[in-house]
Amino acid sequence: TPPSPDDLTAAARIRDAAVRLFGERGYDRTSVRDIATAAGVSPALVIHHFGSKDGLRDECDRWMLAQLSDKRADALGVQAGATIQQWLADPEQFRPLIDYLAMMLTDEGGHGRAVFELLLAETRAMLDAGVAEGAMRPSSDPEARALLVTLHGVAPVILRGHLERAL
Repeated sequence: TPPSPDDLTAAARIRDAAVRLFGERGYDRTSVRDIATAAGVSPALVIHHFGSKDGLRDECDRWMLAQLSDKRADALGVQAGATIQQWLADPEQFRPLIDYLAMMLTDEGGHGRAVFELLLAETRAMLDAGVAEGAMRPSSDPEARALLVTLHGVAPVILRGHLERAL
């Protein structure tokens, strides 16, 4: 369960507001003033904590990468079924993270590359573990297999609007 907004520090409230607004509107269509209003702080406090809008974006990207790394163990480990059930039970709770992740994945910048590389590495490790355990057959091209499985996983995140309309 996420902490109550009243329990968060100002910097965390700013970061969370930025993640939500950047994911909903995109980076270019979100102003520091919009983020400050959503976080209940002044624009000057946003700049004080993060230096600039770009600095805030960098912090949001780093935070998202950390979230993905932390959640990976839950999603791939023994508790995978329970974790997935939790996500499916309350998809709106995770929508800001999914929206932000989609924005990151479509960004050609360093953090966009980093998140894709993280997902690719995790997929590669998961597939290698499946082969080692005998649950999967070896592939003649494990790198291509990992890339295709990763693309299969990120496509619904990026194309979710089209999928929602089609379904």
